[in-house]
Amino acid sequence: MLIESLRRSVENQGIGLQNIDIITQSNDHPWILQIPESLYLKCLWIRVLR
Repeated sequence: MLIESLRRSVENQGIGLQNIDIITQSNDHPWILQIPESLYLKCLWIRVLR
């Protein structure tokens, strides 16, 4: 939902977003595939293209 929110925020604004990197939580906070809510720490590095 984070990526979709970013995409919608620049929709119709003439601004593009380029993904540089996506960072998630470290291994001591495991992400369980059957429980999507367990992927709760995210960081998106993006470049704004005008």
